[in-house]
Amino acid sequence: MTRYLFNAGPLIALAALDRFDLLGSLDGAACTTQQVAAEFRAKDSPLRLPADLEVLDVPAAGSEAALSMSRLDAGETSVLTAALCLEGRSVVVIDDLKARKVARRMGLLLVGTAGLLLRAHDRGLIDVSEAFVKLRAAGYRLSDRLVAGVLARTSAHRRA
Repeated sequence: MTRYLFNAGPLIALAALDRFDLLGSLDGAACTTQQVAAEFRAKDSPLRLPADLEVLDVPAAGSEAALSMSRLDAGETSVLTAALCLEGRSVVVIDDLKARKVARRMGLLLVGTAGLLLRAHDRGLIDVSEAFVKLRAAGYRLSDRLVAGVLARTSAHRRA
């Protein structure tokens, strides 16, 4: 079974869209770590993690020291450590560019908020263009290049 390990950013984005229901459309289990859950709860907002999101207690591992040297925060480090240490297939769900580079160097599978929204769009579950507008209005940072690339893919998909 695939395990999707969420960092705080993508969870915050789904909360801003009021679309935690999209977690149920994944082809595996949606999880996060205690460290990410603590970050999520620490935000100055009424955000709450969905009840069906499994929160994992990731023990400190040898890889954590190497990850912390990459200057990642505790949540990012815990998600990458979990992906390395847990049995089975894991996909890291993370938006932070530095963390994504570390994940790629480590050979981890990853997807970001835009990729999740694109998958949901392809399944007819969400209008990705509207989702980007809502996220930007909520202050969620998405590069113009990323948004343009995703929207170009959805346009090409419609023409095909």
